[in-house]
Amino acid sequence: MTGNDLESGKFHVYRGMLNQIGQDFLVMFDKSLDFMWELKAKGISSEEYINEQKAITRRNIKQVG
Repeated sequence: MTGNDLESGKFHVYRGMLNQIGQDFLVMFDKSLDFMWELKAKGISSEEYINEQKAITRRNIKQVG
């Protein structure tokens, strides 16, 4: 949900730039993915998958706003 909210544009100051709440959500998003990897959560196949999800979210943040 956090990733979807970040990509929605509602936490952007302007295109590609998150406001303070958005920046906090991005930290939460990263930490939650890292935690899921540590727990070996179902559907998390590799550390590369985690890094790819982070990169996709950041790319989408840059395109929306």
